[in-house]
Amino acid sequence: MAQFFSAKSQALFDDVLWLPQAGATTGPTGRPPNSYAILGRQGSVFIDAVYSWTMDAVDQIAHAGLPPTAFVLTHVDVAAKGDAFETIRERYGCPILMHPADVSRPQSARAGVAFMDPRPDGALRSFGIDVIEMPFHTPGSIMLHYPKNRGVLFAGDSAVGPGPRQPQDPPHLERPIVDEGLEDPFKAEWETILAQRLVSSILPLHGTPYVDRGDLGDIARPLTVGAAMDPRLVAEESGDLVAAGVR
Repeated sequence: MAQFFSAKSQALFDDVLWLPQAGATTGPTGRPPNSYAILGRQGSVFIDAVYSWTMDAVDQIAHAGLPPTAFVLTHVDVAAKGDAFETIRERYGCPILMHPADVSRPQSARAGVAFMDPRPDGALRSFGIDVIEMPFHTPGSIMLHYPKNRGVLFAGDSAVGPGPRQPQDPPHLERPIVDEGLEDPFKAEWETILAQRLVSSILPLHGTPYVDRGDLGDIARPLTVGAAMDPRLVAEESGDLVAAGVR
């Protein structure tokens, strides 16, 4: 069961960690951003882990002998909201990766770093990580496919799970709102990924990570059919959905 706002890293697999969220900020739907680490033999790759509340966990992993070889951002919104870029530069000096289509967007300048392209990156290749381009939520949105553990997909904002204020049952992912004309290509790309790649886990930027699920097809079905999520809706303590900001 997902433990949001945990002060400790949570092991999803022996080599994949869900990093702490204690102190994380949230939007109106109350979903804190997820950050992840993939642990290798001599180093680690961090995904969307550019927040101050993740740095203690990064330090612990580095001090255990697995220093960061790369920080990967799934899209430009993470660059705009991340607040630990200076700390990363000073402590680790490793590449910070983001797709060039998002580097060119004005929001990326807030990070104050020189981003590198994740697609040819040697650190990702050494982990067997494949970059999947998903230019729908933002022009440079990516997902990362990690083939171990029966296939782990780090989805960024290309999929959204329920958070601590949304109903968890039945389990499901939602697709984000995309610009007009991109809905059908978005759904088609998800259909192709789920049909052609080994995937048993989907780990989104926001909401519940679904880990080693036999019912992943049902969980992921809303990504390819039906309406997009309504980000204004949150759950009351009673479980009823209300519009965010109305109360």
